[in-house]
Amino acid sequence: MLIDTHVHLDPFSKIEIEEILYRATNEDVKIVISAGTTIESSKKNIEYSKIFPQFFTGVGIHPMDLIEPFSKNHDNELRDLVSNHEKVIVMSEIGLDYLPDMPDRAWQFDAFRKQISIARDFELPIIFHSRDAPNATISNFAFSLYLPTMHTTLDVPISKPTIIFEFLVLLAII
Repeated sequence: MLIDTHVHLDPFSKIEIEEILYRATNEDVKIVISAGTTIESSKKNIEYSKIFPQFFTGVGIHPMDLIEPFSKNHDNELRDLVSNHEKVIVMSEIGLDYLPDMPDRAWQFDAFRKQISIARDFELPIIFHSRDAPNATISNFAFSLYLPTMHTTLDVPISKPTIIFEFLVLLAII
C-alpha cells in the first residue's frame, strides 16, 4: 500500500478527482493527502475529503499565497478547520520561499511559526515548503520541537499524529 502525502487536488472537479483516485488505486496508492495552500483551498480539500474515503487533507497557508500578514483571524480559521474535521491530518503546505518576488520574508516567517504552533497544539505533522531558505527553515524546526514530513510518496501507513522523519534526508543534502 502506498500513501501519497503531497497532492494538490483542490483545483480539480469532482469527476476529475474520481478519475485521479481510480488511477491511483490501480497503482496501489490507497490514501492521498491533499495540501491546502490557502484557507479557501483547505476548505475545498475538506469538502472533497467528505466525499472520497481515501482522501485526507492538510490545512495551511503556503508562503507564496500570503497576500497580507498572518492574522489572528487566519489562526482562528485554521484552528477551527483542524478541530472540526477529522480528516485533517497534517498542517500543509506551510513554510518559507525566499525566491525573488515572493511575499515579504517577515510575513512568511511569522506565518510559518504560527502555523507550526497550530500543528504542535493539535499534534499534527507538517508538510512543509522550503525554497532557497534552508537555514531559516531548519531554525523553525528547532522551534517546533519535532520533525515535519516532506513532499514524497510513502509506502508506510500514516495516522494522526504520525511524524515521518524524512527531514533527515534534507539534512544530508544540505
